[in-house]
Formats: sequence, structure tokens, C-alpha cells
Amino acid sequence: MKNNYDEYELKNGAINVATFLSGVVVGGLAGAAVMLFMAPASGEETRHQLREKSLELRDRVIDSAEEARARVGEVASQARDKAQELSEGARAKLERR
Repeated sequence: MKNNYDEYELKNGAINVATFLSGVVVGGLAGAAVMLFMAPASGEETRHQLREKSLELRDRVIDSAEEARARVGEVASQARDKAQELSEGARAKLERR
């Protein structure tokens, strides 16, 4: 029997990862824009700060992407295991007939 909750969980997990990564990028860009308008520093100092913040944001996005990739790998592995389990169960039921 197909478990709808498992399907929902697999799909929802992938959507949440994409949503989270989008939020990180948009939040970083919004923060950079606010910093530009609120910065009392000179242009050179502001550019330096922007460069540093953009590198930090890049590192955070890379880390988040790696975590998401690992999570997707875990979910895929769980899905393969579940499919194998269901396949073996169905095969066993057919053999009993």
C-alpha cells in the first residue's frame, strides 16, 4: 500500500530546501541594499564592506547548498530503501499465490 505521507514528506523536503536557499539569497541581497543606503562610511569603505559581506554570503550559500545536497542524498537513499522494501514485499506476496 502506498503511503501518501511518505510521498508528501519527500516532495515537501525538496521544496523546503529550495525555499530556504532562495530565502538566504534574497535576504543577503536585501541586507546588502539596506547597508548601502544606511552606510555613513565613504565609498571606498562601503565597497570594501560590500565585498566582505558578499564573500560571507557566498560562503553561507555554498554551505547551505552542501547541506541541502546532503539532505537530498539522504532522502533519495531512504526512498530507494523504501522502494526496495515494497518491491520485495510485493514479490513475496506474488510468490505465495
